[in-house]
Amino acid sequence: MDYIKFEDIPEEFVGVATFMGIDKFIEFCNEYGGIAIYFPSKKTLLRNGRNREIIKRYNGKNIKDLARAFEISEVQVRNIIKDSLSFNDVSVN
Repeated sequence: MDYIKFEDIPEEFVGVATFMGIDKFIEFCNEYGGIAIYFPSKKTLLRNGRNREIIKRYNGKNIKDLARAFEISEVQVRNIIKDSLSFNDVSVN
């Protein structure tokens, strides 16, 4: 769509259009235009991955090591594990 220029794009979306390229931005608008979309922050995406890794590495007795490895508190590690195991009768010490 050669006839659409960056100056046709509302100011608050110019950064996104620049990042994606105008053709991809137009495709994106065609697919998602008119709806409210929430994009998670990078921090949230990283947190979800970190939590999965903590759960994967948890062996029943390594909370302190996990806290140190991921630079979070032992309480946070316990909460992550408890949330993931909430349907099981597993003790988290």
